[in-house]
Amino acid sequence: GHDRKDHWVAWRDICRPKQEGGLGIRRLSEVGVALSMKLWFRFREQCTQWARFLRRSYCGTVDPGMVTLRSNASPSWRRMIQTRAVAERQIGWIIGQGHLSFWHDRWMERGPLSEWCTVQGPPDVRVDRFLADGSWSQEILQRVLPSSVAEEVTEVQLRPEEEDVMLWRPTREGRFTTRSAWEVYRTAHQREDVAIVTWSRLLLPTISVFIWRFFRRRLPVDEVLQQRGVCLVSRCQCCEAVESWEHLFYGSPVAGEVWGYFGHLFGVGSWRVMERWRVGTAWSSTGSVREITPILICWFLWTARNDSKHRGLRPEGQKIIRQITQYLRVGMASGIIKPRHWRGAISAAQAMVIQVRIRRL
Repeated sequence: GHDRKDHWVAWRDICRPKQEGGLGIRRLSEVGVALSMKLWFRFREQCTQWARFLRRSYCGTVDPGMVTLRSNASPSWRRMIQTRAVAERQIGWIIGQGHLSFWHDRWMERGPLSEWCTVQGPPDVRVDRFLADGSWSQEILQRVLPSSVAEEVTEVQLRPEEEDVMLWRPTREGRFTTRSAWEVYRTAHQREDVAIVTWSRLLLPTISVFIWRFFRRRLPVDEVLQQRGVCLVSRCQCCEAVESWEHLFYGSPVAGEVWGYFGHLFGVGSWRVMERWRVGTAWSSTGSVREITPILICWFLWTARNDSKHRGLRPEGQKIIRQITQYLRVGMASGIIKPRHWRGAISAAQAMVIQVRIRRL
């Protein structure tokens, strides 16, 4: 009911792309802004009756980039105006007949002229006012711009026989996508290399979420619970030691037996160091059995601990070894794990009696 529950990970950390350490969930507020930017882009295209109706209702002859918000505006129009500044920075133009704002639309790579020049004359003047016979008029340009800027403007290519073309700059094709709008608006974070193996296709989603929590030490191990203010008596499920993070996953007799077996199998001496399990200098983007093995070890150690704690089944190293081997065999049989994922570990496959045939060119 009203009891305040403990939160293991902050929502702001969860709502990040998987490559940046999150769970790939998007914040609704950010998605809402991206959808509002989509409305603004469709409005600026003026390709539908809806867009033309909004322009007549709220803009009239005023440039959309300069129109002020009226007190009786609809909720949708309010949302669009609130995201206008962000959206306009991502909109570019290819000049055709010049029916766009000279000062406020982005038809130069540097940005709108109003951002780096003093506006001279009417602020809503259109580009076609500075054209003569399908080309730039140097004389008219120099009336409102410094000579150096006017010279730069004349280098902008024109397509006087065509309509003006609006582009969405974040995408290569110039087409609007909600994803690109979300990427523009959200706060990006540094990529995490270990995310590649965390979300490997060779792992079940449940295991991926577990190891995501494991790397952040966000699992209800006795030691962690005590640090979070929970009063409990701690005891390892396989011996009489205190259940610490180090003891559960590395130092207990059961953990040592499992790590030692697979470390010897794959030729990994310092098996406590996760990076030592990598095939190369970086985690494999295509997947590797060697790289997911330490994750499987941690997962099955955790499930064995829970089985002991809640079902009374004593953890056994040989049982965990068999579970990991069975996982790999089932993965091979189902086609999730393929022969190429065993490269550099054929001897380990043979020791586990798993047939692997790697095609050679």
